[in-house]
Amino acid sequence: MDTSKIQVIKYKDGNTESTSDIIVREDPLEIYINGEKKYFCMRMPGMDYELGLGLLYNEGVIDSITDVEKFEAGDSRISFHIKGRIVPGVKKVYASSGSMFSDELVAPFSQSGGKFETNKLFVLQNEFFKMQKVFDKTGGVHACAFYSSEGKLISFAEDVGRHNALDKCMGGSLASGKTENIFLIMLSSRISFEMIRKSFRTGAVIVAGVSAPTSAAVNAADQSGMTLIGFLRGERFNIYSHPGRVLSIR
Repeated sequence: MDTSKIQVIKYKDGNTESTSDIIVREDPLEIYINGEKKYFCMRMPGMDYELGLGLLYNEGVIDSITDVEKFEAGDSRISFHIKGRIVPGVKKVYASSGSMFSDELVAPFSQSGGKFETNKLFVLQNEFFKMQKVFDKTGGVHACAFYSSEGKLISFAEDVGRHNALDKCMGGSLASGKTENIFLIMLSSRISFEMIRKSFRTGAVIVAGVSAPTSAAVNAADQSGMTLIGFLRGERFNIYSHPGRVLSIR
């Protein structure tokens, strides 16, 4: 279950009412690698395998799904046995976000070429909003989606953490064998350096979000050759780096 029902008191126009409400669940998850605990985060239950798999890939711990020999999953922990890797340290993330080991950009294995129609951005975002079922019920989660250069959906995820949602999408792409098709990443959140860092690793060349980017995100996108789009709302947006991939932009 990704949601819970609780009793709340609602206030409106000077009146109060006792009623039930639906809230998103936020539970702890421990990730073990070769028998050692290496990561702790808070997440929305569901897609734990994809979350762990995507995290390991985005952090450069694994290079493909074949590096995972086996995995074991429980209610609040998941264990990965990977080939001959020594992974230092342990990372605790209480904010449902963050990197595992360092802030360095990890190079992707491939990046797609091509350009994207402006109008297609608006069409995809409308479809993106419609997929956010947990957000519609709770208003308490972020969402992420991966698309091909043709605008075909590769993976989608929601989570209390925007980083978790992106890692879940990456894990889903690895599990389905569609990592080489990743071209555009759609986000429901603000765009931080960490989101660009993870997006670069996936091989995507366009990142589009509904909210604002940070200065570090703009710098990272520019240096890594990625097109960064913010404030994608209605039929408008801002482009912060490498605008040539978006048609109709001069």
